Amino acid sequence: MHADGIIEKEGFLTELENQYAQLIDRDALKKVRNRAWDHFLELGLPSRKMEAFRKVPLARLFSKKYALATSTIDVSAQEVESFLIPEAKDSCLVFVNGQYRDDLSRKTGLDSSIEVMSLDRAMKAYSSLLSSAWAKAIKEDTDAFSVLNAALHQGGLFCYIPPKLVLAKPIQILNVISTEESHQHLMPRVHFFCGRESDVTVLSNVESLKGNEYLLNFAYQISLDEAARCQLVHWGHEAEDSWTFGAFRSQLKRDAFLEVSTASTGTCTIRHDYHVQLMGENANAFLNGLSQLDGKNQVHNHILLHHQAPHCYSSQLFKGVLNGSSRSSFEGKILVNPEAQKTDAFQLNNNLVLSDQAIAYSKPNLEIFADDVKASHGATVGQLDEDQLFYLQSRGISQEEASLKLVAGFTGEILEKVKIDSVRKIISSAFTAKI
Repeated sequence: MHADGIIEKEGFLTELENQYAQLIDRDALKKVRNRAWDHFLELGLPSRKMEAFRKVPLARLFSKKYALATSTIDVSAQEVESFLIPEAKDSCLVFVNGQYRDDLSRKTGLDSSIEVMSLDRAMKAYSSLLSSAWAKAIKEDTDAFSVLNAALHQGGLFCYIPPKLVLAKPIQILNVISTEESHQHLMPRVHFFCGRESDVTVLSNVESLKGNEYLLNFAYQISLDEAARCQLVHWGHEAEDSWTFGAFRSQLKRDAFLEVSTASTGTCTIRHDYHVQLMGENANAFLNGLSQLDGKNQVHNHILLHHQAPHCYSSQLFKGVLNGSSRSSFEGKILVNPEAQKTDAFQLNNNLVLSDQAIAYSKPNLEIFADDVKASHGATVGQLDEDQLFYLQSRGISQEEASLKLVAGFTGEILEKVKIDSVRKIISSAFTAKI
């Protein structure tokens, strides 16, 4: 790194140190924040010399200064209502500029047995569930931005789903961004603990009300007890030229089920980091990602799916449609421990490149230490099929409409995995508008 780059990186770190000083005595999570901050300093800010960040334009990020968004400006109930998902209109938990807003949340549709509280309060009420597990997770985390969120989050949220509770309605986590000034640093954090044989669907969306540039660094921690099920869908409409780092962390016990589906329409630079641990027999994890990019926008996915127990299944299916001068990268690893016999793991990254300037990078990876394993991985980067285009046009369909149909066919496989009708329509409409 040249001298200017080193100075910029040091300036970025100094600003983070100032933010840490503002937060350290703010709540009951001082010990956790300390532990996370110390680990962040051990890891250091990432660089493009690291494989996990090789394709992320970090120099551009470090050249800017972001101030911690410590105050929440007024956002009206009407503005919040415009982003409510119909299926979750009475079960929506709202964050504004990284901070949970109970006054704007809608909880009348939540079962009375569900516990929703701040993380500092949860650390006292559910210490046995949180303390040691969170400390261990921080220690093992190798992603600097994920660890930074644990140190600097702005008063996160804890949701406890009791055993055997099957939710008929999804829970929406709405992140509204409405910054009066540019270059604000926003860090929402959500912990879900799903009790034995419970079942919950979580809808997570980011909505930017203003066009000001920001740095969003969010984290989801999902702990699944035996035979618990969780489906998480995440999407967003974010400000141009902003940055988003998202961490998805999950631990699955025996017979647990997890499905995470993300959709990115490419209005900024996005990096998602996944670390899923299959810790009990017969656990199942599905990770799905879909991105549609244009201009100079970027989406980067980094995945570690860790098989730690026998008879588990995992699937990674990520697709990208790239236009303009956009960029995407996929680095996915399936790691199988020696004791994780009878593992069945699948990984596929497909990319459709619609312009000569767009580039998709892909690096699937297997690391297997067990003997009896079924695992497959693959990646493709291609363009629209000329024969299929010709066939559709020969049937009287215009070139533009034919292209739309082929792209829709490419993305449809993942869109169909979104089971909430209104969410699937929102994502589908946003993708169609991008073509």
